[in-house]
Amino acid sequence: MMNLTRGEPFSVELAFDGDTDMIEDYALTIAQNGRSVLHKGAEDAVFYKEEQRALATFDGRETGRLRAGEPAFIQLRVRLTDGEALHSGVEEIAVAELLDAREETPWR
Repeated sequence: MMNLTRGEPFSVELAFDGDTDMIEDYALTIAQNGRSVLHKGAEDAVFYKEEQRALATFDGRETGRLRAGEPAFIQLRVRLTDGEALHSGVEEIAVAELLDAREETPWR
């Protein structure tokens, strides 16, 4: 299980098996309460072709759209140049709130 804190950046490393030249497009989706909440496409990620991986980062404003205390789920979908569509398994994400985030006292 992954852990995410609302309002903080959240990076996901994507590992690809096989020939990366066959990848036409890919998309990472985070869903919560049965609906898609956050999405990153290939154009939003940094791709390291030689290492067969990519790094996708959701910023604090994006992670702030998730609800704390309710699980979220993440999945990678890939489209290959021959038209084949692949997908990863679904991973659960525990969404937490910053401690004392709702208090109005200044940082000490």
